[in-house]
Amino acid sequence: MTSEELLEKWDRCARDSDFPMLDNANHPLSCCKVSLYQEERKWTLFFEIVGFTSCAMNDIYAYGSGFDKEGLVMGYDELLSLSEDVSDDWLPDIENRGTKDKVTIYAKGKPIEVDISEKAIESIDVAPENMAGVSIVRLVFNQNPDSLWLSPEELFEITATKQLPLVYSTTEWEHPEIAVGELPSNSVFFQTLAEAIITNNLDCII
Repeated sequence: MTSEELLEKWDRCARDSDFPMLDNANHPLSCCKVSLYQEERKWTLFFEIVGFTSCAMNDIYAYGSGFDKEGLVMGYDELLSLSEDVSDDWLPDIENRGTKDKVTIYAKGKPIEVDISEKAIESIDVAPENMAGVSIVRLVFNQNPDSLWLSPEELFEITATKQLPLVYSTTEWEHPEIAVGELPSNSVFFQTLAEAIITNNLDCII
């Protein structure tokens, strides 16, 4: 496979609504991550797209060599809760919990302390009176950035494929606006990512 063929495959996924859409009004974005696992010619690319609708959700997309089905593989919805009960996941109720500025939130079942003071809220460019679920997830990410991602073991268990070494990951990249017709092949990031995968040369990635 060439990098052009890989881009064509990602473009087909995008046209079939099976590629991450960061500008998705139905799944307001809080944070996201892309991770490349590779060993020689074998590779797997995971996207974790975290947002909030009725609860915090991590949509997992997977692509790779030898995959029968690529695209959205799972919506992980036991991400954040206000107690040890994972169904206690309506985050806007946070204002009724804890002290004025600090609350405990459970991220994948583990308690973490989150600062919800006006200063913390303003740091994510949200007015305190406009706090919503998606904003709370962003606060968690800003203060506990590793708490929202699945482990490599969890990701590869979802895809039922052999775990490969992690070679690259980022939470910021140039992503096409799928909703308005842009495709991965229009993005310099994905052009260079495809080249990096095919040539096994991470220095290609821009």
